Amino acid sequence: MTVLAFMNSKLANAAVTGAQVLASVAFLGAGSMKMLTPYAELAAAPNMGWVNDFSSGSVLAIGAFEFLFALGLALSLFVAAAKKWTSVFAIGLVGIMAGAAVTHIGRGEPFVPNLVLILLCAAVAYARKDRLKTA
Repeated sequence: MTVLAFMNSKLANAAVTGAQVLASVAFLGAGSMKMLTPYAELAAAPNMGWVNDFSSGSVLAIGAFEFLFALGLALSLFVAAAKKWTSVFAIGLVGIMAGAAVTHIGRGEPFVPNLVLILLCAAVAYARKDRLKTA
């Protein structure tokens, strides 16, 4: 089976849909947490030291963008009008995670989880890129 044949198979579609659901759930949770948890609590939490490098408004904006892109990614599974934008939502999440990776690298913190999420969202964006051409 060639790579092109695999990409058009039901198995590949199921894998991409699974990745899309996984990314949506992860970012809906992460975005909600950043929007709903007070800044002081985030700053005091272990593994959230990066928050101290940003203002409370910036953290809120990061959370809001994560939530909105993830919501779009989830809705594109069910709403025909949103399907066209699946790759855009996924690339938005790639951008957020790229910024997160740069922040963690600069702080000497682990950044592998960011890379995993980048690859997950990039795979969804690539696999769903043909939808951008549809009306």
